[in-house]
Amino acid sequence: MGQVERKLRLEDMPVRGCSAFVGRLPSRGLGVLMLTLGLGYLVAVWNILPAQAQVNPSMHIATSPNPVGSGARAMGMGGAFIAVADDATAASWNPGGLIQLERPEISVVGAGWCQTEINASREHPESNGRNSFNNIDLNYLSAAYPFYCLERNMVVSLNFQDLYDLNKDIKYNYKQEGNIGGDPFISHTAYTFEGQGSLRALSPAFAVEITSGLSLGVAVNVWTDKLFWKNDWTRKLSFTSEVTFPGKFTQQTATVYEERYHDLFGINYHLGALWNVNKWFTLGAVVKTPFTMKLTRTFKSFDQILEPPAPSKTDRNDEDIELDFPLSYGLGTAFRLSDRLTLSADIYRTEWSQHLLRDSHGNVFSPIADLPQSLADVPATHQIRIGGEYLFILEKTIIPARAGIFYDPQPAQGTVNPFYGFSLGSGVTIGDVVLDVAYQYRWGREARNILFQIPDALTDVDQHMVLLSAIQHF
Repeated sequence: MGQVERKLRLEDMPVRGCSAFVGRLPSRGLGVLMLTLGLGYLVAVWNILPAQAQVNPSMHIATSPNPVGSGARAMGMGGAFIAVADDATAASWNPGGLIQLERPEISVVGAGWCQTEINASREHPESNGRNSFNNIDLNYLSAAYPFYCLERNMVVSLNFQDLYDLNKDIKYNYKQEGNIGGDPFISHTAYTFEGQGSLRALSPAFAVEITSGLSLGVAVNVWTDKLFWKNDWTRKLSFTSEVTFPGKFTQQTATVYEERYHDLFGINYHLGALWNVNKWFTLGAVVKTPFTMKLTRTFKSFDQILEPPAPSKTDRNDEDIELDFPLSYGLGTAFRLSDRLTLSADIYRTEWSQHLLRDSHGNVFSPIADLPQSLADVPATHQIRIGGEYLFILEKTIIPARAGIFYDPQPAQGTVNPFYGFSLGSGVTIGDVVLDVAYQYRWGREARNILFQIPDALTDVDQHMVLLSAIQHF
């Protein structure tokens, strides 16, 4: 962002006409003028650097940014779980499904993933290359307790969810050519971007049976870093640049931008309904309300001219900002063809144009487009998920076989990047303990807005994820 504006500004600098003016100056003033022009070149060179544009507040979600739930069983079915939602992870998919729990239970889910991005650009082939990064973390933790009150079945649960993973590691090169005052220049920049952290929520939930076939539920997602876990993220952009004016001089610079987003707080609601139409067919509906998260952004920058040597410059500032998360909602169906076989399908929409960030000066940006709101055009996405589960009922245990496919597009400026995937899963029941495992492969081809500063860059993304979960019934 900002490359076209910067290039135009440099090419239109008044220094272009100085050569004609020099001949009319007294010799005593020529040295002063040359010193002034030299300083002007240094300033101009500093402005050539691509990342010297304003660093907007932003976030870069490593995994799918679309709202999904948790748990190896659900992911093994491709994430088509809105109308199933009959285990301890139901609060993350459809809180209305919690009513299906018959006994108290606790659950824990761990997740590990790795992602590879292969970048390609016609305008900047020097940026082409492969980046890989990964993470392992706690995905979900919950406790649920069913009870009977006021002649109604009810369930309460307390859930911890890791919803957005912000770990990312990217390296690439950037070359720029232009001129200042008629003098051509060539700049080479090596970039390193590192993102770390997650966004997590504590979610108490409640479900009540309205009729024998209809239940409603709500989960209250509390987003804060004031409890018992770290709940923030950091972004670090480092680059070294070499700018050459052929036949004149070369300047080398090093710059580091660091951002930390912390002291956050926000609340939103996950509403769900589950309707057992008959013993074979179930409908589910969910809504995740939009909300504003208040947080603090700490920004630090370090600038230094390496050649010729010059004093370094360090800046730091803190500002209170607001991050708007969008409305999302979905529908699901489940067909229980027998006690052994269940098929399910979900569709989910997220209004990404509502995902905005406001800084302390009142400026509003799109974190997806990394642009001001007035320039951003981020369309809504629609997820489609289809899955199934077959139970092998043995004498002393049950072994499930699960599979699913999904369309999980990723929002971007002016477009939607198509992402697809499939999943496989299984598990085993041992007494009152249920163990599940799932593998998910998600891929996208020629995705836009992945690589910073390169407008025409297209990225092929491959992501592998493994989830392990354990549920203890009491």
